[in-house]
Amino acid sequence: MFKRRTWTIEEINVWREKYGHKIRTRELLGRFVIAFLALYIMSYILYRYWWLSVIYGLIGILGTYLWVLPAEARRIYEMQSYRERDRFTNTFTQMIKNPSRSFLSCLHEIASITLGELGQQLTTLTAKLRSANEKEGIAAVDGLKKQYKKDISFVHYLEQVATIFAFGRINTDVLDQITRQHNEVLVEREIYIEEKRGPRSELLIMLFMTFFAFFVLSYVFTLQNWINLYSHQPIGWFCNTLYFVYISLVFRIFFKNYVNDEVEEINY
Repeated sequence: MFKRRTWTIEEINVWREKYGHKIRTRELLGRFVIAFLALYIMSYILYRYWWLSVIYGLIGILGTYLWVLPAEARRIYEMQSYRERDRFTNTFTQMIKNPSRSFLSCLHEIASITLGELGQQLTTLTAKLRSANEKEGIAAVDGLKKQYKKDISFVHYLEQVATIFAFGRINTDVLDQITRQHNEVLVEREIYIEEKRGPRSELLIMLFMTFFAFFVLSYVFTLQNWINLYSHQPIGWFCNTLYFVYISLVFRIFFKNYVNDEVEEINY
């Protein structure tokens, strides 16, 4: 659902608000200032042209707006959504085992305590199932399944929900097994997220050390010689631009993998 044209700030906020809050003005300005200063300083160390560094800084802001913010909004949305789905499977499995509770009463209560987009979807599903026949009920659950087709365990769980509604058969062993699988995937995702913090820090340190080395070299050879013999020469422009293209590609590939927390995925 995210593979589309450029997102505006308003559209990014729509996704952030599904399981949280919209991006605040102070936070947005802070991200833009950091991006501008980082690119400005790094490019000035190499090129020694303030106006060119301003251009690089603006490119940093543009990249943050077009690429970083939408990717982070997607990551927050998907992780929070997965946590709510996991909470749903755990709660429903426990409730439905109570023989004094009806299927619809369980679903209604869970919908009222489920946060964000999933809570709204469960409320809508409950309303549809109250007046639905067997075929209509299965179709309503199938509609929800399509929204989460990458979450294999959740899709299987919803199939059990449809079976309970249509035929009244409750297989607690299967529900327990699927719930366990969903819990395990959530734990794996959280571990995976934590493990990626190390490589991120290493990449940032590598970039800092690289530009610090250039900064030191510019003064080892004296600043004027660095400018006259390298920074303001065609060879300097070519090498510096090539280097920025290289680190941009490295950062883009790394960030694309960094914000992808999927450990269980399937496409239909």
